[in-house]
Amino acid sequence: MVWEQLMPEEDEEPTIGLNPWTLAMALVFITIILAAALSFWASGIGVKKSEGLSECSSTQFRLYSGSYDINTSSMLLVLENLGSKRISGLTLYLFYSDAEMIEKPIGEDLESSKIKSYNFTEVPVDFKNGVIKTSCPEVSIEFTNQNGVLIEN
Repeated sequence: MVWEQLMPEEDEEPTIGLNPWTLAMALVFITIILAAALSFWASGIGVKKSEGLSECSSTQFRLYSGSYDINTSSMLLVLENLGSKRISGLTLYLFYSDAEMIEKPIGEDLESSKIKSYNFTEVPVDFKNGVIKTSCPEVSIEFTNQNGVLIEN
């Protein structure tokens, strides 16, 4: 009786399947390939991030002096590059009490370890504060207008 249950009848088709050993080897192979691909991808991301940080890591500058002449509507900014790399992408942003903002591209780079003055004309009166941003997002300086004298925050 037990023998009859184990033996397939002659009319039945034999069951086709995969060897468990073959399946185990295929899973191991796929896992190794995926791990190698993820490792390669993750190591590439780390390199790109560190390269971007190294470009801006030594970038530092300050507002050496600044003034605003209400009679001529002109602003004079003297910036000092304290770092060892040229600073590019300088842009001046002025903020007003009515939530208006004016953007003025500076246009010229600030050479490493140099002091340079920038003159702006036709600057509307009554700006409260300003920001000078660079091509490095984390490098900027903020200043306020105190009776025509620009003071770095």
